[in-house]
Amino acid sequence: MSPPPADHPPPPGQSASYRASGLVLWPNALIDDKRPNGRSQSWADRQLFMFDRRVVAGLRTSSRGAGAALMKDPDKVRRILQATRKATTLPLTVKIRSGWSAAEKNAPEIARIAEGEGADAIAVHPRTASQGFGGRADWAVITEVKAALKIPVVGNGDVEMPQDVSAMLGQTGCDGVMIGRSALGNPWIFRDALRILTGEGIELAAFEEKKQLIGEQLEMSVQLYGEVSGVKNFRKHLFWYTRGLRGGAAFRKEAGTITGKNNVLAKVSAYFETLADGAAEEKKALDIQESLDISFSQSKAFSRLDSGGTEER
Repeated sequence: MSPPPADHPPPPGQSASYRASGLVLWPNALIDDKRPNGRSQSWADRQLFMFDRRVVAGLRTSSRGAGAALMKDPDKVRRILQATRKATTLPLTVKIRSGWSAAEKNAPEIARIAEGEGADAIAVHPRTASQGFGGRADWAVITEVKAALKIPVVGNGDVEMPQDVSAMLGQTGCDGVMIGRSALGNPWIFRDALRILTGEGIELAAFEEKKQLIGEQLEMSVQLYGEVSGVKNFRKHLFWYTRGLRGGAAFRKEAGTITGKNNVLAKVSAYFETLADGAAEEKKALDIQESLDISFSQSKAFSRLDSGGTEER
């Protein structure tokens, strides 16, 4: 495991000196640093109120010449960012891919355009558009983008374990790490990554902690969408929360069709009561249709997800 980059060392024993902001881990050195464009201190604290342009990362719109297809049209990227920057004073971030294809990698060029048009930070998912969400992420692209810019660079891609956060920081020199797939059903990856950065060990989540968080997230989903839609939207999270747990396959088979908030809570409570304290957990690859025993209609609902369980890592 590589250590954090030398220019952003964590203060010994001070876990609070690193901060989880949304799905991005930011070293504290960035938080009070004035951005090169002169906008605002406490930048990371404002991320809940920032404007994010995935102008060159999304695949869903690439067939219409938008999203990742914009990697092929740098001038259009420039015009879009000019208009966006004029329209808002909020922090502006841009997420990009490596390029359109293996033969058309131009992430540093697009990143320099974004910086020149006033972007406050760049996130890099180092897969090409033609890769989709398969293959491996090329972290060397993050290194190249970081070397080309003065604004913060956030790395993304194949951050599967807490140790990968410090590895990416050390190998690429990036300023923050974005976590996607591995946070599904495992939000404790942020806590563990922070603990590793400050020299502490991983703290496994207890079953009671998992059960409590499931209930809290379900309640938030119901408040946001109403009970019927809230429960329906939340069921997929039960699949992720219980991957690798003993008896999880049988639980997921039932959970895929359960309705009603109270019924979900009762089923979750009964399931966790069957798990013995300290039972060994087996980490398994997340396969949406086979490993999780969900129905055809459910797998169709997740048709955009790859074998890892989400559209990106």
